[in-house]
Amino acid sequence: MSHSHIRVPKPVPQRNPWVEAAAGLGFLLLVIIFIGATVMNLGSSTKVHLTAQGKVSETRIVVDHLGGSLDASRIHYRIEAHVTYTLDGQIQDRWLTASEISSSRDELAARVATPPKTCRVYWVPGHPENAKCELPKTY
Repeated sequence: MSHSHIRVPKPVPQRNPWVEAAAGLGFLLLVIIFIGATVMNLGSSTKVHLTAQGKVSETRIVVDHLGGSLDASRIHYRIEAHVTYTLDGQIQDRWLTASEISSSRDELAARVATPPKTCRVYWVPGHPENAKCELPKTY
C-alpha cells in the first residue's frame, strides 16, 4: 500500500522594498537624533568657570555622607580648605570643598599630609556661593 500525499509548498513571503526602505530611513533618523542629542549635551555640560587664586590657611577632612542606598555602614569623606581670596574686589574668607568624595580617609589624609599653601578657587558665573577649591596636584 502506498500512501499518496499531496504536498503543497509553503508560500514564500513577498519582500516589500518600500517597507524596508521606510524602516531603514526611520532607523537612520533615530541614530542621527541620538548622536545630535549626545553632542548637544556634551556642549552644555562643559560650563565656563570664573577663577581666583586663593591662600589656604588650613585643611580638614569632613564626613560628606554615610553609605549608599544599601550600605549605610560606609562613610564618605571630602577635604575642605579654609581659603582667603578676592571676589569682585572683596576679600572672601571661607571654608570650601577641596576634593572629590572618597571612602578612603587615609587617601585624603595623604593628599594634605604636606599642607597646601594655595589653591585655585573656581565657581560658575553668577553663583560664587558654590565656589570650590582645587588643590595643587601632589606627585
